[in-house]
Amino acid sequence: MNEKTIQVKVDEYGYMNVGDVTIAKKKDNIDLFLKFYTGIQWIAFKNSYYEETMKLEFPNEFYTAITSVPKYRIFDKYTKIGHIFPRESDNGWRYLALVIPKKNKKTMKKYNQLYYITNNIDHNYHVYKPTLILKKSNYQKYSQYKII
Repeated sequence: MNEKTIQVKVDEYGYMNVGDVTIAKKKDNIDLFLKFYTGIQWIAFKNSYYEETMKLEFPNEFYTAITSVPKYRIFDKYTKIGHIFPRESDNGWRYLALVIPKKNKKTMKKYNQLYYITNNIDHNYHVYKPTLILKKSNYQKYSQYKII
């Protein structure tokens, strides 16, 4: 039998744990550290204009909708690589969505890589203690494997 086995740990909603979020010390300008298990490390800064922007009417000259205002900006060394947006589902579940724009080098098509922070978030979408970074599991990617 030529069956391959790979262990993919997912929670009951189909999300994989791919990293950790830690809170930076307040003497630094950095607000969050995003550490992935692959060794990648990013930093996140709060959007200093977030509270003021949320009081404005939408659409305005900068943002088309209230959902397009980022809560944090993500940097890798000195390069901004994405944003963290506050989200709320239809049933009231609050989470932070990390949106990282990417480009396929062969086809030149743009797409977004999405990660989620779902735990330890207060009502203002502030991370108040260390938590996990989750990614939606793609079962089609592992279709040739036997999922345990």
